[in-house]
Amino acid sequence: MNHILFLALLAATTFLSAQSAATTTNEPYDYSKTEVQRMKQFNHEDFITDLLHNPKSTEVGKGGSLAKMNLGSMPALARQGLAMVLINLNPCGANLPHVHPRASEAIYVIQGNVQVGFIEENGAKVIVNDLVQGQATFIPQGSIHYQVNLGCEQAVMIAANNNEDPGTLTIPAQFFKLPDGAIAASLGGTLDPEIRALNGSLPMNPAPGVEECLRRCGFGAYGTNNHPHSKFAAKFLQGAHRNQK
Repeated sequence: MNHILFLALLAATTFLSAQSAATTTNEPYDYSKTEVQRMKQFNHEDFITDLLHNPKSTEVGKGGSLAKMNLGSMPALARQGLAMVLINLNPCGANLPHVHPRASEAIYVIQGNVQVGFIEENGAKVIVNDLVQGQATFIPQGSIHYQVNLGCEQAVMIAANNNEDPGTLTIPAQFFKLPDGAIAASLGGTLDPEIRALNGSLPMNPAPGVEECLRRCGFGAYGTNNHPHSKFAAKFLQGAHRNQK
């Protein structure tokens, strides 16, 4: 597994180094300081992060976890033009449709069988591919995209962005935050109360899989004791709860 991780990181670094020179960030930057002066404010440990054991920078849902290295978790990344996410998806789990408004994305599959899809804009073609271990793909900046674990085992990916602050807009959750009139117009002119109520019941990202996949893998539906909660995800959930106290 170590040599696979090395290849994943090497591929991501190559992609990012080619992009970073043209990348900018919307974060405030003190132009009165040289880069050397800015870097001196950081300690040695500010240049590393643990993607396996850092609940504060990890987003956890019933479908897996997203461990992030970006400007929010590592301020020393400012103006470097790169970010990274370690994606762990439980069997059938999904990284829900979302957008990175400020970055393209390269994805390398370390383990598992993963479906990756995206659409760039109105009128564009929907691109969907099933990737296995060792394969890579990319997502154009601003595209709606997703990843789904098609298998019955844990899937692991490295995702690299060419902006230290790529931003994330998760479509299902954020759509229902719009005014009722905008939502109603999008759904044909009316807004059923049951549809409005969906906003309070949407799963956290990454989300659990669809029932067909769960049954095929021999798991119970979401909410049952037999649903595939990995030890990895459970560990981060416990850590996240501790940090909220």
